[in-house]
Amino acid sequence: VELVANAQDEAVLRFTAPRMPVDAHPGQLVQVEYELENLTDHPLVGRAVPSYGPAAAAAHFKKTDCFCFREQRLAPHEKLRLPVMFVLDRQLGPDMSVVTLSYTFFRQGAGVRT
Repeated sequence: VELVANAQDEAVLRFTAPRMPVDAHPGQLVQVEYELENLTDHPLVGRAVPSYGPAAAAAHFKKTDCFCFREQRLAPHEKLRLPVMFVLDRQLGPDMSVVTLSYTFFRQGAGVRT
């Protein structure tokens, strides 16, 4: 599984994926961590939206926990480690030997950390 991270506005956020692909086998629980850092002097709020490549791989990703399920709130210059736990279902075809899990982080405006 190749892991990708994109930020809507890289001037205010640094969003990174693990550097190496993950060797994931169908039925195996996998945990990885992305990192998100607020580069500004004010609080930020946002949410990550996943996408998959090839698109048909989406049906085979079963996320048991994901930072994308929740809005993320960051204090000024705060850095978060964001876990994702997933299983590739056993119906994943051999034609999908490499799949990509990509997140794009969209800022939803400034907010106050609670």
